[in-house]
Amino acid sequence: MLSIEFGLAYSQCYKALETLLKDLIHLKIESDKTFKCLWLDDKEYSREHLKGGEEIFKLVKKAGGDRFKKYSKENAPNFRFKEMFKVFSEVRHSIIHSKGVFKTSRLPGNEYYKMLFEFLLPLNKFEGEFIPLKFEYKVVDRILMYLAEFGYQIFKILSEEDNYEWNYKKLQPKFEI
Repeated sequence: MLSIEFGLAYSQCYKALETLLKDLIHLKIESDKTFKCLWLDDKEYSREHLKGGEEIFKLVKKAGGDRFKKYSKENAPNFRFKEMFKVFSEVRHSIIHSKGVFKTSRLPGNEYYKMLFEFLLPLNKFEGEFIPLKFEYKVVDRILMYLAEFGYQIFKILSEEDNYEWNYKKLQPKFEI
């Protein structure tokens, strides 16, 4: 039972990461008209219509430019960003849409993805067609740390890329009373 609850907690944190990525891209679009024209088909842009998953990741990658590529190769846990995001995304998809059963076909079958999956989720072996995802406190704690670190790395890249001076206040929603 706890495994299910831990999985749902992970899914909520993944959605928070996705929201952060959307907020960062929204800031980029609002402050960089060239980026908006080059990468968005719809000239009538709105924050609410930004798609998550692979779509937002593609925009993050483009917004980060060469710095994104560099940090993807040179970061503390030594994980490539594209592959890490794919694992994060597919694990969340499995929890929400497949009752916590992971289909191994959702990830490329190469050794890097297998190693990354098993590193992030050490209670789960990447073998067979289906993996009933298992979580416990230490696994959830660790994967949430990697999820947070990933979000921080993206924030850092885009802050440096556009000279935001690490101004997280630009991301805070404005509430009217």
